[in-house]
Amino acid sequence: MGVRRGTGNLLKQLLAVGALALLLVACASPTDKSRSVGGQGATTTVRTFAAYDAKGNLTVNVADVSAGKCWTSSIADPRADAYRCWSGNKILDPCFAPSGKAAPRSVACLADPWSDALVLNLTEPLPHVTPVAAGIRPWALQLDNGVRCVASTGMVPSVKGVNLAFRCTNGAAADVVNARATAVTANYGWPKGKTLLQRSVTTMWRG
Repeated sequence: MGVRRGTGNLLKQLLAVGALALLLVACASPTDKSRSVGGQGATTTVRTFAAYDAKGNLTVNVADVSAGKCWTSSIADPRADAYRCWSGNKILDPCFAPSGKAAPRSVACLADPWSDALVLNLTEPLPHVTPVAAGIRPWALQLDNGVRCVASTGMVPSVKGVNLAFRCTNGAAADVVNARATAVTANYGWPKGKTLLQRSVTTMWRG
């Protein structure tokens, strides 16, 4: 009888272990569908960038100060208070002037909305340019894969006949497909590649 009871207890233990193993397999590592969806269809957050507040005070951190001049309106962010400037032999675009000042003595130049500024002390007055209304194209964007891209100011690569006007932080390039939509998408690929992916744009920065 002792042998039978021991055998019964062992069988119960084995059955319990088996049931626990099945439960762990069922609960472990479910399929992550969010990876394949990529956030498509989510509303794009639009941020309005301002280097100065209404009183003309800087709202961004300053990384350096230099001297230089501006000669035309910005290509990266075509708006009324943004300029294309240079310091020495380095082109700076965009450089933002404080609004409400007739003859500002400096502008804030940023490579992108998330970087610190280079304050450019002007050696010449700002040029008289035709005011530019806020355009459709954003200054910068962030994709659903976490990659950030900023508007190019020179020659841009073309993949499958699509000009990719945004250079991305990982060396890829992108272009906005439907900038006016609530959920913006972008063509995304590598300059020397042959294929394009469509990614959701989670955030856009405008001037």
